[in-house]
Amino acid sequence: MFNFMTFFHRINVKIKKAVVSLSKEVICMRKCLVGLVTLMLLLVFSVPALAADLTLNVNGQVYKPLTQPQLQEGTTMVPLYVIERIGGADISQSEEEITIQKGGNTMLLTLNSTQASLNESLITLPQAPVQVNDVVMVPIRAVMEGLGATIDWEGETRTVLVSFQEQRDGMSPEDLLVKSTEALAAYNTYKARAEMTQDMQMLNPDTGEREEIQMKMLMEMAMQNEPILVYAKTDTVSSSPELPEAEDFSTEIVVNEDGLYMTMPGEGWVKLSIPGMDLQTYLEQSNQDPLKSLQQLSEAGILICYGQDQEINGQSYWVLNVTMGPDSFSQLFSQVMESLPLQEVEDQNTGEELSIILQKLFENMKADMFYNMLINKETLIPEFMNLYSTMEIKTEIPDPDNNNESIPLDMNLQQTATYEYYGFNEDFTVPDLSQAKDLQEIDLNNLVEPAPAQENQ
Repeated sequence: MFNFMTFFHRINVKIKKAVVSLSKEVICMRKCLVGLVTLMLLLVFSVPALAADLTLNVNGQVYKPLTQPQLQEGTTMVPLYVIERIGGADISQSEEEITIQKGGNTMLLTLNSTQASLNESLITLPQAPVQVNDVVMVPIRAVMEGLGATIDWEGETRTVLVSFQEQRDGMSPEDLLVKSTEALAAYNTYKARAEMTQDMQMLNPDTGEREEIQMKMLMEMAMQNEPILVYAKTDTVSSSPELPEAEDFSTEIVVNEDGLYMTMPGEGWVKLSIPGMDLQTYLEQSNQDPLKSLQQLSEAGILICYGQDQEINGQSYWVLNVTMGPDSFSQLFSQVMESLPLQEVEDQNTGEELSIILQKLFENMKADMFYNMLINKETLIPEFMNLYSTMEIKTEIPDPDNNNESIPLDMNLQQTATYEYYGFNEDFTVPDLSQAKDLQEIDLNNLVEPAPAQENQ
């Protein structure tokens, strides 16, 4: 069997050499993926898609899901998950039966049947729900109007216009998001724990076949606003029985006033320096202006709506659904990168070459992210969050060993995660970084993965 981890490490070493020659900013790629997840939480929570034949416009925001809407005999069909994302409905499916609930409305659908019911009254759908490549497609007008939305069609631009507005205690979803952000910012420190499951598929260029690996991650994170301090530890466990060589490992990250630190296999703590990027200043600024953050989300076309209220252990919560399609994710990430304060780079060629590599990666990345926040109705604190994301990367990176060759990267990542926020205004400590090495001191060409543990005979 093809050794996935050996191949992964071979690519990793090549990427290391490429980036080392630019900025010495690198860690083992498998561990880098875990670190990248943590950094994306710090950046995004604070690829352009192909043009679709049909466009969804929800409350003035264009939304392009990964699975494009389809026109079937005059009826616009959309993925079932779109109904949850733009309407905040609860959806369940049992074999061919689909239940959609929102407020006091309940709709029952059946795959391949135009017969349905809305609040126990029989209705006829213009087109039957169908399953295409594991994605259920439903008629958007019939479903969304049943939930109380207004649907219009703009034929000239082939755009479906969806108007769906709700309030809770006189607050729009945007109002509640701002108030919740302000409530959280009132605490100088807080903690979070997360359980994540990540499935990764990667193309083996030697055989043309796709190899898979599944990982489970447990993350503990603590944040302080003034002075800025972030500590995160992620324990990763491989859950792929066909890959016994994929050992478990831990990754730690610290961001403080001195910069960014990360643990590296065999080296301990290492200080990282990313040319042109002042992550610490960005984190300080991102916590200061909730209205500016909301404007940034709006400009990126991110969709925000109310989900079904929930109750946990006797406490009532409002639910906010936040959706980032591929276009929105790309725009938001570009805005984040542009807003990162720039530092002077001694070697301008280094900065330019690194920018080219990063641009190549992100131009060829498509990401679709959806998460819901459970906001305490009494305190307005977002205490829980559930995340669902899909990411595709297809590109080539120059091979530092051969200027005429490239390193192919073709991978898909699917992640689900649950988060809980706690420990408000509680002090926390971070590991001792006094002995941390500078990345310039490390010979990454000789940095190897630890040998996998041998199974007991």
